[in-house]
Amino acid sequence: MQIIRKKVFCVFLTLALVFNMFIIFPINTFAAESENVPTVFVSSAQGKPGDLISLTVSFQNNPGLSGYGITLKFNPSKLTYVTSNPGVVLSDNFTRTVRTQLNEIFFVSYDNDGNYVDGENLFSVSFIIDPNLTDRVIEGEDIMFFYKNIILEGFEIPDGGGDTIYPTIIQPRIEVENDECEHEYDDGVETTKATCIEEGLMTYTCSYCDDSYTEPISIDPNNHVGGTYEEEIIVATCVVEGLMGIYCNSCNELLDTRIIPIKTEHPGDTYEQIITAATCVATGIMGIYCTDCDYFLTTNIIPINPENHVGGTYENIITNPTCITKGIMGIYCSGCNELLETESILGGHPGGSYQNEIIAATCISEGTMGIYCSECYELIETETIPINPDNHVESSYTQEYIPATCITEGTLGIYCAGCHALIETEFVVINPNNHIGETYRSVIIPPTYDAEGLRGIYCSGCHELLDTEIISPIDCKHEDGTYEEVITSATCVAEGLVVTHCNNCHDELGTVIIPINPNNHVGGTYEDEITAATCVAEGLMGIYCNSCDVQLHTASTVINPNNHVGGTYEEVITTATCVTTGTMGIYCNDCDELLETDTIPLNPINHAGDTYRDVITIATCATEGVMGIYCSDCNALIYTEPIAKNPDNHVGGTYEEMIVAPTCIATGIMEVYCNSCHELLETDTIPINPINHIGNTYNNVITVSICVTEGVMGIYCFDCNALIYTEPIAINLDNHVGETYEAVITEATYTNEGLMGIYCSGCGALLETEVIPIKQDEQKDCDFLRERAAGILKNGLKTDNLRLVGKVLTLVIDGREFILSKNANNRNIEGEIPLGDGCYLRFDIKGNGSNIKVFEIIKK
Repeated sequence: MQIIRKKVFCVFLTLALVFNMFIIFPINTFAAESENVPTVFVSSAQGKPGDLISLTVSFQNNPGLSGYGITLKFNPSKLTYVTSNPGVVLSDNFTRTVRTQLNEIFFVSYDNDGNYVDGENLFSVSFIIDPNLTDRVIEGEDIMFFYKNIILEGFEIPDGGGDTIYPTIIQPRIEVENDECEHEYDDGVETTKATCIEEGLMTYTCSYCDDSYTEPISIDPNNHVGGTYEEEIIVATCVVEGLMGIYCNSCNELLDTRIIPIKTEHPGDTYEQIITAATCVATGIMGIYCTDCDYFLTTNIIPINPENHVGGTYENIITNPTCITKGIMGIYCSGCNELLETESILGGHPGGSYQNEIIAATCISEGTMGIYCSECYELIETETIPINPDNHVESSYTQEYIPATCITEGTLGIYCAGCHALIETEFVVINPNNHIGETYRSVIIPPTYDAEGLRGIYCSGCHELLDTEIISPIDCKHEDGTYEEVITSATCVAEGLVVTHCNNCHDELGTVIIPINPNNHVGGTYEDEITAATCVAEGLMGIYCNSCDVQLHTASTVINPNNHVGGTYEEVITTATCVTTGTMGIYCNDCDELLETDTIPLNPINHAGDTYRDVITIATCATEGVMGIYCSDCNALIYTEPIAKNPDNHVGGTYEEMIVAPTCIATGIMEVYCNSCHELLETDTIPINPINHIGNTYNNVITVSICVTEGVMGIYCFDCNALIYTEPIAINLDNHVGETYEAVITEATYTNEGLMGIYCSGCGALLETEVIPIKQDEQKDCDFLRERAAGILKNGLKTDNLRLVGKVLTLVIDGREFILSKNANNRNIEGEIPLGDGCYLRFDIKGNGSNIKVFEIIKK
């Protein structure tokens, strides 16, 4: 069985050679289910620097191989390619292509006839290890075998249906020996101490050659060498202590803490709480408190709030209502008499009423009927309208009402989506596939003695054939006679055979043997050369029975110009190229006649025609390009040449450098350079940067500071006058810009002036004072006298309160004299002295003024 078609494989080889520059790294897509799976195995090797080593590539567990294509990539700084040779598998068409610039070698071979080849060894490749190499192992990216695109078309398994497989590649390992020193390393020295953020370094040194290597020391989380910084964990306030954390500068780990004492000031926020709310007739008082500790700090006056009506309300009709016009009722504040709101006042509806449907009743919901005033058309009341089962306002849906069958039409019902009532019906056409009636059977093919019959199962309604069943053959009793059938005639080499059959069912009833007939050569004859005729001599031909090989007679044969028995030799008639097959002639050694020609397969490396050039890699400003030289016939890449750098092709992107930074009044300059060659490509203007103020500044007050709030000083750019930043202006205790309020400092009396203070509503500072005049209109008031005489009435008379001039005893109160007695010699004096305006002083004097009792000042 031929697994690979020649045309397919030729296309594969051509594409493999054209596209072999595009790398597809190996992917192990063949899952090994047993130990006997195909595997590409690359041997390993050992050697010293400067040694020649060889690697063998083999195809193990080979089920039969038709072709392969494998690429080797290696590091030329460690290995120098020497040569490669084919192995025993597919060695005839083995080729390799060395690409020095890519450090690659492409190996390919195939069997053009698609035959399977036994064996494992594909090819070998030799390298010289770099004499100065110090590495101990060469592997991985330094030497790697992998597949190219569309290769391995020939890895076929015959028993698996001919599917392409992609075997695993076992990569090589080259161990490099070094005999200069048998290293013996010490116990190591800590050359770099591990810290909290960086690993340390332990250095191990050879005691013979000073060769050394290092190993990392794990990070030491307890070695904090970068200093410390402090950061508040808990901020101290006027109510709680704070907590300061001490952290490592390097790893930010918390090392220690210290307590921050409670603050005596109130640095935090404040909150306001109304002590007395402002109303529409009186100012209120706002208390300012510390948010943290609720400490009372100060108060602010809350101006009268004309919106806060707390004294209750009263109503007053503004406009009286009628039947068809509404009246207006005003609601007023009892404190300030302000109209707060109005309400409509409804009158009666004496003019009768009428009905109008507001919401229609449907099949699922009640409706609403409105009762309206006939005069003013106002809705007076509503009534419920019962559900109307005939009003289907929702959407509808369809549902099969009576299903259609193979002989009758069906009915489709249309239902209301709201109440699911059947609204209407539609006819449904006959359904030829719905057989709902009985069935009957009828013979389609009657059975015979030697063959089954067929019975059909039909629908009783439409008579359609629904199914079939087998009818067993008729049972024969062999009672109607027999007939004979010669199965094999007796010949010169074999007995004959006659079989007896039943006339009805043709069953075999018995057999009879016919003896051999030596004269019946019925198998035909064959010729066998006794002496073969050749291209230069006659021959002798024997005629034999095909069955018993008895020679029947002989005959001479004429010279056979086509029997070339003397061997052949080959000679190339037409050479094969990359696009045309060649011709090989096979000639007779005796007569030199051209016996046949064979096609010589395409030779993919014989490019006999012209070539053309095509750029593979474009040259840039920093890297050379690659020019491919291709065969004009097959487009295969033959070799490559470098393309000189192109200083005008900047493909590596760009980067920018600011030459002059833009400011708030001037543009900047940005230069754009090539990332690859750093050439200046262009110069761009950077727009003005409105926030880059590099000149002088000036100050200007934005908000004036007053007695309760700081002001704001703006710092402006001298060039563009833009506001750069602001600074607070300290509170100005002398700038009182708010409202003022008055408070009595000293009350005025009937004898002394009082003092009224004018205070700032913002900070409460005393701004000025005003004199309160002496009380004038109350000189005759008993309360005034009682107030001024209070000390005398409670504490007894003093010498300066009681004057005795001659016999006249006088009481002095606030400079006013009241005669108690005109005859002070009397030992007992009591009575009442009119003080004016109905006021009287009741007194009782004992012992000529030595014991004076004043009772009270009364008013009659």
